[in-house]
Amino acid sequence: MNSFGGMINLARSEMARDPVVWWSFGAAFAFMVTLVLAANLFADGVRDAFDPRSRTFFRPRLLPGLARKAAHPGEGGGA
Repeated sequence: MNSFGGMINLARSEMARDPVVWWSFGAAFAFMVTLVLAANLFADGVRDAFDPRSRTFFRPRLLPGLARKAAHPGEGGGA
């Protein structure tokens, strides 16, 4: 199996030819982006599953306008 450096070096030499062959460089770039994104998402999922400090219990949240009215019931419009 080739390394990422080998893939990029091969793509660099391919791009030096007269008919530019860019898809090998694009494939190496897309594969690296996909691999890093997948590892990041996997690590986030593992952290969320096993970190007890990140767990929150259900708390109903008020809408921003209702929260202001609940904090200051005497203010606002009305009779």
